[in-house]
Amino acid sequence: MTNVSLPVLSPGMDHYQLNGDLIIATGATLTFEPGTRFYVTAGLDVTVNGALVINNADWVRFHDQNGACGIVVNGTMSATGPVTRFEDVNSAYNNLGTYLTVNATGSFTASGCYFGVNTVTLAAGSAVSLTGNVFGASVTFSAGSAVDVTATEFGRACIVQWTTCQSCWPTPALQWCT
Repeated sequence: MTNVSLPVLSPGMDHYQLNGDLIIATGATLTFEPGTRFYVTAGLDVTVNGALVINNADWVRFHDQNGACGIVVNGTMSATGPVTRFEDVNSAYNNLGTYLTVNATGSFTASGCYFGVNTVTLAAGSAVSLTGNVFGASVTFSAGSAVDVTATEFGRACIVQWTTCQSCWPTPALQWCT
């Protein structure tokens, strides 16, 4: 099966929990339906070689108490809000690292989401479109990444590795890094 949807669970069941690395193969799509809750256990990765579609999921939580965990995008990932939250549930205790990494072959689109993971890295060659999001994480935009940002707020460190100003940054709509 190449396309799988995770619906909201029945009453009495709270969330889906990842207990081993998850690889979404090239050509496959995993979809989180509205209201879905997904928990990533410490030390594990979700690797997206195909497509990950998050349609107004309730939350995606990462627990990094015993090792870093996160999402690595080599294919395509899209996330829509306004409810979808990516959260590090353990950062107050042990900041081993929760992350979202979009590699050179990756494409990432997010609209109306909150990103509370420790780091977001957008590699050179990645294609990224961000509209109306809030990033509590440290965000790195690498030189050579194709980035379109509109009405997005960056709450922590923001590192831009460009030597010249990029026309894709609509500065009136962007709350620049603080």
